[in-house]
Amino acid sequence: MKKFILFILIFGIFTAKAQRETFTDEQRPWMWWYWMGSAVDKKGLQQHISAFYKAGMGGANITATYGVKGNEEKDIAFMSKRWIDMLNYCAAEAKKNNMLLDVNISSAWPFGGPNVTHEMAAQKLSGGRLFEARSNEKVSLKVVEVSKQKIAAISAFSNDGKYLDLTFRVSVEGILNYTFPKGKWEVYGLFYQPTMQMVKRSGKGGYGLVLDHFSKQSVEKYLERFDSLFIDGRNVRAAFNDSYEVYGADYTSTFLSEFYKRRGYDFKQYLNIFFAQEVNDQHRRIVCDYRATIADLLLDNFIKPWTQWAHQHNIKTVEQAHGSPTNWLDLYAASDIPQTESFGSSNFKIPLVRVDKDYPVEVFGRPDKLMLKFASSAAHVTAKKLVSSETATWLGNHFNVALSQVKPQVDEVFVSGINHVMLTCAAYSPFELDFPGYLFYPACNFGHNSGMYDYFPDFTQYVSRCQKILQTTVSDNEVLLYYPVFDIMTEYPEEDGSKLAMFTVHNASQWFYKHDIGTVARTLRYTGIDFDYISDLQLQQCISNKNFIQTAAGTKYKAIVIPSCKRMPVKTMQALELLAKNGVNIVFAYRTPYTSPGLFNLEENNKQISDINASIKLLPNVKVTDKYVEYLQATGIRRETFGINGLEYIRKKDDNSTVYFIANQQSQFTEGWIKIPSVFSSAVCYDPLENKTGLLKSNGNEVYLQLAPGQSCFIKLFDSKKAAQLWDYFKEKQTIIITSPWKITFENGAPVIPASYTTNELQSWANAPDTMSKYFTGTARYETDFDIPAAMMNNNSFRINLGDVRETAEVFVNNFPIGRAWSVPYVVTIPKNILKPKHNKLTIKVLNLDANRMRWLDINNVKWQNYFFVDITYSAFNAALWEPVASGLLGPVKLESGD
Repeated sequence: MKKFILFILIFGIFTAKAQRETFTDEQRPWMWWYWMGSAVDKKGLQQHISAFYKAGMGGANITATYGVKGNEEKDIAFMSKRWIDMLNYCAAEAKKNNMLLDVNISSAWPFGGPNVTHEMAAQKLSGGRLFEARSNEKVSLKVVEVSKQKIAAISAFSNDGKYLDLTFRVSVEGILNYTFPKGKWEVYGLFYQPTMQMVKRSGKGGYGLVLDHFSKQSVEKYLERFDSLFIDGRNVRAAFNDSYEVYGADYTSTFLSEFYKRRGYDFKQYLNIFFAQEVNDQHRRIVCDYRATIADLLLDNFIKPWTQWAHQHNIKTVEQAHGSPTNWLDLYAASDIPQTESFGSSNFKIPLVRVDKDYPVEVFGRPDKLMLKFASSAAHVTAKKLVSSETATWLGNHFNVALSQVKPQVDEVFVSGINHVMLTCAAYSPFELDFPGYLFYPACNFGHNSGMYDYFPDFTQYVSRCQKILQTTVSDNEVLLYYPVFDIMTEYPEEDGSKLAMFTVHNASQWFYKHDIGTVARTLRYTGIDFDYISDLQLQQCISNKNFIQTAAGTKYKAIVIPSCKRMPVKTMQALELLAKNGVNIVFAYRTPYTSPGLFNLEENNKQISDINASIKLLPNVKVTDKYVEYLQATGIRRETFGINGLEYIRKKDDNSTVYFIANQQSQFTEGWIKIPSVFSSAVCYDPLENKTGLLKSNGNEVYLQLAPGQSCFIKLFDSKKAAQLWDYFKEKQTIIITSPWKITFENGAPVIPASYTTNELQSWANAPDTMSKYFTGTARYETDFDIPAAMMNNNSFRINLGDVRETAEVFVNNFPIGRAWSVPYVVTIPKNILKPKHNKLTIKVLNLDANRMRWLDINNVKWQNYFFVDITYSAFNAALWEPVASGLLGPVKLESGD
């Protein structure tokens, strides 16, 4: 009875502590929520919002998308009055549940739809050399099919360097009528026409052409359609723009005038070089100027007007800049909430964390922390509270993604500076539908119809605890890393005739890692000096504050690193010189830039670059060296040792202390002394998974940390000694493997409940005697008894290590609930006074994935795919081809004891 009362006290204290935890809507994770055909109703919206809230979600981004075959009569046209009414009702329901909504102002992506005319649509250029003319030759030649293309320019170039603008010599029928003067002439044409790309995955009311993102007039006209969404104080937080998937759009009708205004010369006069097959320096410079103009237009004519429009309607913008032919940093910075994307599965070296064998890494690559940092850098430099990530997109094939695989991906975005996770995804699926209901195709399902739903609150509570700290602290990066976009724009290869430089998260090897910034960024990160990227535009707005760089938003940094690059705008070099003269430490990796990008005023620009190079190198706080890490450390920049120990980290700060988030995503470290480069008197560790806190052992500038592969924690440094309870270190003394016979009883699940069985060997229940077990999705109860050696009973602490679990487990010892395990390592602590020397009853309830149930449906030709649905290779989905997926408790199960 005493043991029972003690347990009640312990359990009651834990429960009360959990109930006191409160999180704002933005501190909780969000998700993408797809309305398939927008076939929603009020009852269903209420049910979904309630289910999301119970799962621990703080909000959702609503995207209207394609519908379900045979359900067309229920589809609601995007942006119809009924659709807007449903959105408003949903927003009100969300507010009742302390949730918020974002909305995609397109169905689905990229921006476009029925209000986009051919004149407003994305445009592509074409052209090149048309013909050759001789002296006094009179031509009457059709140069363009005016029903298909529009003329931007017709230019003629003589062999002695003369230029003729013949654009206005072309008739309305597209015929050039002209008598050429003396000389040998080559005639070039520049034309444009709509790409005819339609909005991807759109639904009723959303079909239409993709918008011309480079035309301010088109963008503003497009946005007028959505004015009615944001009146009467409706409860939508933000408008959302997905990753840039505008294909082949490389022109706009105002390009020539915009080019002249921004680059300082007439593009028409260089068509022969722009279209030349020979790739020389002049060609590269003109192509760079073309790409820089496109980048400017995307920023000035799309992101800025869109954000301004949003602010006029009292909402924010959520922007995914990746994939666009521009400097991501400037687009992220011009939006309210930058959002990056964690696409696919990282190759973690965490034992028992699986990577889908079918994931096409050669096509999609893997998530890359150095790519994720573009969004967080823009947020840090511009002092934005939130920086987001679309997370778990195509993490694994459908019905095969476990929460144990999601947690490391979330930890990875956290250490990359993200503090506002948006999960991919959930679909609106009527609650009365049979399993699996409606699903959207990028694999992970965080909706109510997921087999993992009962464990979502455990997962979201972990995320919320982390984000609460990450959102209430600010970045403590001391170094800025210059992003040499003009080197990349100049040298990016011209593929398939396209002059665009497309920067995606999937092709970083083609642009980021081909340049020294990739090497420098990786070196800094993994030698313990974290940083934020900075663009030319942002750097030109910086000022010095004593020995600090201060950004336009007031963020301070102690040094800037310039990776080895050839080209830099004069304004950027001038900004660096001014910062250096005011005491800021600047280190050029290997060399200084020696030329300016582009073609205009090149001789004068290069002279200014040369003069600044000569003067800046003489300043004592400027260094040109390949030992940039050592130089930074010598200037007082803190160099962390987490990376040396195989640990990922981010360092942040609050009003009076330093805060670290640390994730062990390798198998190198388990425990040991970690050197901290900051002065502190005490260090407190917080485990957001277990919600426990303790004082770490410290020795001078070191702390003793226990962090197994897969685990994560926060460490907060204090100047004073904290009279706190010591961290609950587990010093392992003895371990026994629980090998008693296991009784396995199938409980809730489908398609049928298999027969119970007993086994001496833990393995997948798909191998159980009842052959239906290989199709079973649900919960099985594992029961056994174990004794404890007398010497082991004298130890102070005990825990159960479950080994390999497929996929989540709830553990009971002697009928007391000990804990739930859903992530690696699957370890639960046993409270004191529960164990006894003999006949301890161990019960473990294990829940598996939905994969085997899907095998049963597809093998038996149960019709459920009445909507677009593909597998991870973008092939037709068919689970009947799968082998049974391992399920249940695979072990080995160990009782571990320590001091």
